[in-house]
Amino acid sequence: MLEGFDHDWAQAESAHLASYTNLPPGNFRFRVVAFDTTHPELKSEASVGIVKQKYYYQTWWFRCGCVLLVLALVFLGYRVHVQRIKAESTPRLKSGQGSRVKCMTQLFRAVLASLFCSKR
Repeated sequence: MLEGFDHDWAQAESAHLASYTNLPPGNFRFRVVAFDTTHPELKSEASVGIVKQKYYYQTWWFRCGCVLLVLALVFLGYRVHVQRIKAESTPRLKSGQGSRVKCMTQLFRAVLASLFCSKR
């Protein structure tokens, strides 16, 4: 019987083997009772404590590390995206399109300024 996992005693077969699958992390005590079928009043019991540790991917520090890694990758992707946009817009600003972009930017700023100034 594995205290903390089994609810009742299990009869051992001829293999004299106890196997547990899907055992969660925690503290357990494995108890064995042996007796002779000819003398049922004579029985002996043995027990051993078992501590099953968590796997590394079940720990809080691994999960926090995964979250930080995902955040770092998102931030890196954002930085690459911004750098790519800057690299694409630099030649346009140097060409004739740059003056149109500047003109539209100034017009947009003027419209925004007039909207905010007129509300006061």
